Amino acid sequence: MAKAAALDPDYYYNLSTYFIERTNETKAADYLGKAIALGPDSVTAANQAGWLIQYYLRQGQKEKARQLADMVGEVYSDGGLAAKAEFFEAVGNHDEAFTWFAKIEERYDYSDDLITFCARYKQKTGDTRFDQEAQKRLGKLFPVGIEKVTLNDFQKPPIDGTAIWEETNLIRQAGLKRGDIIVAVYGIRVHNFEQYTYGRETSKSPQLDLIVWQGRAYREVHASPPKRRFGGKWGTYPAR
Repeated sequence: MAKAAALDPDYYYNLSTYFIERTNETKAADYLGKAIALGPDSVTAANQAGWLIQYYLRQGQKEKARQLADMVGEVYSDGGLAAKAEFFEAVGNHDEAFTWFAKIEERYDYSDDLITFCARYKQKTGDTRFDQEAQKRLGKLFPVGIEKVTLNDFQKPPIDGTAIWEETNLIRQAGLKRGDIIVAVYGIRVHNFEQYTYGRETSKSPQLDLIVWQGRAYREVHASPPKRRFGGKWGTYPAR
């Protein structure tokens, strides 16, 4: 793959993903940095830069993280705007984080990232200052309101939910697998991936409490992946 990347820098993204999944962050960061620096597509670079920005912050390289966040924010893609917003969130500048998440809504008519940030902020700080902004938008994310459910509410196979399309070590360690469909998180019924990403930010617990359909039956799954993220490819079921 390294030989292929010498000819086509986009292959550095594959190498970075490979080492992220194997928790070798040093190599992952090196290859992702090469991909962003050498790749011809600024949108792809912006959409992939979020992990590297957070890596720089974990390493105490705040200025390097800020420079990369500024660069990808200028691209103004969905991923670039989110990466810059997440930089501000990570360094504790929540007003700027809100502003940059709002830019995603303004450009793409998509409020989910903004609402999820508001939920995450409230759980971390106990501050309700963004609650009113979140409430304005929750009706679009949950058209019939937030439904509270338990395992006993599910009998028949699901008609919708959040599907795992690709496995990672964290997914397997949790007893999950490709093709599983998550129908609830923290007791909130989720009909699509956007509702799932909101729901996982509604608790202070590092443990995710899920209700999952695994092909023949539903079961409860309790798992504690880092920052409640398993990695891999997820999406709405059925696929749009």
